[in-house]
Amino acid sequence: MSTAHEPMGITAFIDVKVRRWNEKKRKYGAWQWIEKHKPNLKPTVGLTFFLKQCYGSVASGTALGNTSTGCNFIAVGTSATAPASGDTTLGTELSTNGFARMQGTTTVSQPTATITGTFTATGAQANVQEGGLLDASSAGNLGHHFQFTSTTFATSDQLQITVTITIS
Repeated sequence: MSTAHEPMGITAFIDVKVRRWNEKKRKYGAWQWIEKHKPNLKPTVGLTFFLKQCYGSVASGTALGNTSTGCNFIAVGTSATAPASGDTTLGTELSTNGFARMQGTTTVSQPTATITGTFTATGAQANVQEGGLLDASSAGNLGHHFQFTSTTFATSDQLQITVTITIS
């Protein structure tokens, strides 16, 4: 089983300048720095907003607005090819035997979003070993792509996927 560790952080800096009006010359003077590249605070409510925008869903009551859906559709597949940053789909997404893409249940509690889904095999399925989070029930944008130990399923076996995203 592989573990991916990617740096996740949102950094924000501000640049603030002032330009004074010169009444005698009837024009503005040169810009002057007040602050240059100063870090600013990321309030908890703002981080929660980002999580809801990226991962929320109307179905779980975590979406902002009434039509927003983030990357909370869970897909699984059989490809043994390692995920790469240029991926736009799973290597070999499954759509049969109970492993069709599903919308997961999203829970947002700053600083994390958790997306969970359970698949129940309706037929035998070998080599389930990759998964991803997408923003649509078909096609869509691949927000996360991951691998896990290849597993074979018999009818009625279940596979539960939980993806936890933390931002800071």
